Amino acid sequence: MHNASKFAANMDDYLMRLGLCRKSVVRDSSCLFRIISEQIYFTQALHGTVQKKCLEYLCNHRDELLNEPPIHCEMMALSKIYKIDILIFQSPDEKPVDVTRNGYSKLVLLCHVDGIHYDMVYTQSHIHGLAISQSIIYEVLYRGVFELDSELDEAVNFLRQQKKTSRENSLNESDHNLSCTSSSSPSLEYELSQKITLRLTPPLPYRIAKALDSTLYRNVAKDIVEEEKREKPNGKSENSKYLVGVIAFAI
Repeated sequence: MHNASKFAANMDDYLMRLGLCRKSVVRDSSCLFRIISEQIYFTQALHGTVQKKCLEYLCNHRDELLNEPPIHCEMMALSKIYKIDILIFQSPDEKPVDVTRNGYSKLVLLCHVDGIHYDMVYTQSHIHGLAISQSIIYEVLYRGVFELDSELDEAVNFLRQQKKTSRENSLNESDHNLSCTSSSSPSLEYELSQKITLRLTPPLPYRIAKALDSTLYRNVAKDIVEEEKREKPNGKSENSKYLVGVIAFAI
């Protein structure tokens, strides 16, 4: 586990130097399908649809992929289905490998993390844009619908005050830290800072407060799946016993 964490940290440093960052994906057999689902449909919720299409393609094109490793079979199938090429950062300080080599203009960047698990890779500017969009949506909901004006301001400034003493160094956990200047006025920040010094927790749940901060990107898709797993009696998802590439083995 320690070696895996060190590898991930080195990979993150390398990606950061390239202006990229890693967005972590739930560690289960659907990680590849979740990534493609988000890239194509802009949501991971349709990973089951992606997996089904992949299975259908593999069943109908067995001879075409006989000499490919199982995980590459799935990637090749997804490449043909969605007209994409898949590039993988396999090791720190090494250029990504084009594993599908089909010459499509749309590229999907993956990052090899541990064993056969993959996370997705985005530009830092893309994650920055997502963080801003996310904060606007949450603010409209909690300020405009739930009318929690003072709680919202206090929650966001609570997190920003915390970051002054404990900077987050990684971009690959459930929340991605982005360097941005605060949009709050100095007088408002001072007033709110006096309030939060008396608090040990924000006035709203941490996950909500983080989504409200335009300098943080909350990985909602991962949060939801992990919460669902925690609610299951055995703490595991239905397909957690399988491995990536199991479809190719099955056919």
